[in-house]
Amino acid sequence: MKKGLILVLVLVLIVAVVLALTTCGKKTEEPTKEITATEAPTPTEAPKASEAPKPAEPAPAAYADALDEIQKLIDAGEYYPAAQAVAACRAAYPEAGAECDALWQKIKEAVADRRPETGEMERTFRYQGGNHVEIRSASGDVDLTVTGQNGQGSARYYVREGESVSFYLPCYRFNVAYKVGDIWFDDEIGFGEFCEENSDGLVFRYAEQPGWVIFHFAEGDPAVQVTGDRIVPGA
Repeated sequence: MKKGLILVLVLVLIVAVVLALTTCGKKTEEPTKEITATEAPTPTEAPKASEAPKPAEPAPAAYADALDEIQKLIDAGEYYPAAQAVAACRAAYPEAGAECDALWQKIKEAVADRRPETGEMERTFRYQGGNHVEIRSASGDVDLTVTGQNGQGSARYYVREGESVSFYLPCYRFNVAYKVGDIWFDDEIGFGEFCEENSDGLVFRYAEQPGWVIFHFAEGDPAVQVTGDRIVPGA
């Protein structure tokens, strides 16, 4: 009897222990939430406003020194060398055309009062004669010389652009040489090399006398247009 009771007690004790262990082992596991820490964005520096690039210092033009030298010549009153320097600069640096044109205009204005008045400059003819000659210029100033072929003499005339001059010749055969230019430097240099020139001359004769002829200088080719009455080219 006692053994049976003891056995029952042991079994009860075992069951109690098992239940106790089972109860302690069961823990209500709360679901763990995966917490992803939202990382604060790493503060970044505000983009700097792009600084406007400083304008580069303009490199001196290749022809700057040449222009400076020309200006010095103009300031010194050396107008003919200045004009030669302008022509050389224009040939060497076509891109300097505007600057060269401005300097050329300065030279032209500086010597404008050196130009002869429209009219006769020289004359060796002993008398006037009856053959009428007129010179007109619509493009550039004209320096024109008429020479009689029979040794009667010569006459030289200057005609400013936009003006004309008339005179009479005592000969019926004559030679006309001329220069057409933009700048008259002085009576010694004249136009210098800066002109259109016909130094060989044009030969004319009056088929009958009296006659008349007009030499009209204008832009184009030929530089002079010849019209007249009773006059023919050649000897």
